[in-house]
Amino acid sequence: MKRFFNSLLEATKITAMIMLLIVGAFILMKFLALSKFPFMLAGTISGFQLPSYAIFTGIIVLYILLGMFLDVFAAVMLTIPLIYPLVIAMGVDPIWFGVIFVLVIEMGLITPPVGLNVFALAGVTGIPLHTIFRGVLPFVVAMIICVIVLAVFPQIALFIPSKM
Repeated sequence: MKRFFNSLLEATKITAMIMLLIVGAFILMKFLALSKFPFMLAGTISGFQLPSYAIFTGIIVLYILLGMFLDVFAAVMLTIPLIYPLVIAMGVDPIWFGVIFVLVIEMGLITPPVGLNVFALAGVTGIPLHTIFRGVLPFVVAMIICVIVLAVFPQIALFIPSKM
């Protein structure tokens, strides 16, 4: 019974932490919407005359780093209000960006140093972290190749939506 109570207490703490993060992200989104900062940022970055692939590579690196340290929901809530107007200003298809976004965030969740999914797996199975990180390395490589292929051939990700 004591272990059950401790589990409930731990679940409540984690849920409260996530809910506070969500509330903070919503406040940030409201502030960003009122300040029109995302649109100014998109205009500024578009004004640099950088190639779109350089900007897109920077976005991918940002999301890999965020995926290493943040939960997926937190990364989405905190960055999409800033990144989405930039992506639209670059002329990128939002569905294609969504597919790339999910792949890159999930790649960050299994990448050291934090890799939240790896920590969860280690906690459930009892397998040491270094063994799991070694085991997910081929998947990280496969995801990198997948992102590169989807970046070069966006029609792959857009095939099914284009048939709707």
